[in-house]
Amino acid sequence: MAKTKEQFYGQSLVEERKRKEMISNLIAYIILSIGAFTMVIPFLWTISTALKDPSDVYDGRFIPQRFSYIYVDKDGKFVPGSAYREGYKEVRSWWANFVKAWIAVPFDKYYRNSLIVATITTLGQLVTCTLAAYAFARLRLFGRDAVFLLYL
Repeated sequence: MAKTKEQFYGQSLVEERKRKEMISNLIAYIILSIGAFTMVIPFLWTISTALKDPSDVYDGRFIPQRFSYIYVDKDGKFVPGSAYREGYKEVRSWWANFVKAWIAVPFDKYYRNSLIVATITTLGQLVTCTLAAYAFARLRLFGRDAVFLLYL
């Protein structure tokens, strides 16, 4: 049975609409991927810089070129670099910068304080936003919509 003109054009319009939607989705995903890549690069650069030797920070290379050495005893505990080397193994490590930073300052204390502040702030925001949402949903006040727009 032959298709009528309306059936043929209707089907081609649906296919054309699907094709346009697929192309627009592809363009949107490409733009989002470029944006995500742009947002991730500074984070990766920060990690790369943290793993570098201080003399390599400004050389313009992304991957560290020199490696630091740390000394580990048989139990896996860190030993100062100037320690007597017999009975210890020398381990190439990019993480020496983090070990130095952890030893130089009370990082665990700072981390704990940051965690406490972040938790209290999050809970405070949650309580405040819940109360505000209830007020906006239940109370019919003059200018409520304008205040809601400002709140957003």
